[in-house]
Amino acid sequence: MLLRVRNVASVSLKPRISNIPENNRNTKPGKRFINHSGPMKQTISLAVFLALTCTVAYSQTAPAARAEQPRPGASPQAPAASTGTQPAARVQQRQPAGFNLSEYGVTFQTEPRLMIMMAALEAAGFDPEAADAEPSVFRTQVRRDLSDLDPDLRNRLRTFYERNKLPAPATAADQAARYVSLAFALGPPPTLEAPARSEELPTSLLEVLDFAPLIREFYRRSKIEENLVNYTRAYQAEGDRLRKPTAEMIRAVLSYLHTRPIMVSLERIPIKSPTTGKKNAPNR
Repeated sequence: MLLRVRNVASVSLKPRISNIPENNRNTKPGKRFINHSGPMKQTISLAVFLALTCTVAYSQTAPAARAEQPRPGASPQAPAASTGTQPAARVQQRQPAGFNLSEYGVTFQTEPRLMIMMAALEAAGFDPEAADAEPSVFRTQVRRDLSDLDPDLRNRLRTFYERNKLPAPATAADQAARYVSLAFALGPPPTLEAPARSEELPTSLLEVLDFAPLIREFYRRSKIEENLVNYTRAYQAEGDRLRKPTAEMIRAVLSYLHTRPIMVSLERIPIKSPTTGKKNAPNR
């Protein structure tokens, strides 16, 4: 920028300086004219050049100086950090929270009543596996434990199951669903008390409610109580194995639906106050 200003000054001043005559022909005779045009040109050019240079320098430094001066009454501010000399600060990323299945209504728990019910169904002839499929290790262990079950009790369990069996095309899951509902309706062992028959119970549960006395007898006469410890450990191991694929399945469903499940439902039931037939007496 200094070279550009210098060129402008030299160009703009050259015509003016060139107007100074080298020899004054109108001077009187006898008087000698001293030529000072050379030194005068250099002096004027240098003075104008310094003036323009100071003006440009002041115009560049003054705004920055004025910007650095704090305003009257304003609080001092910290100097801005340079962008090119210091490394950028690392942004602390938030670690994603673990996928809690309980927030979506999914829990893995061992239930003794369910294990007792499924062992009794095994003795009754319930077999969800295909005819040519090999039974699982756990099912093989349960069948081994029930090998010495009383034949009469086994026959009565089988008779009830076959008599109340759902017709085709019901699946094995459909067959077991009613007994699972009954298992959760029973009381805790060893009593396994059945609920009273009422219209409030589901129809599917009412169809197999008479299986409850056979369950209590099965609990007393079999060795299921002694084997519940080993069965509980096997259930817990299977639950740990199914935890990861269950979480992936729920994640996929939520991603597809773009929503969260509703875990609480509210229901308003109108209740009529009983009428006494007497009008309230006015307040006195």
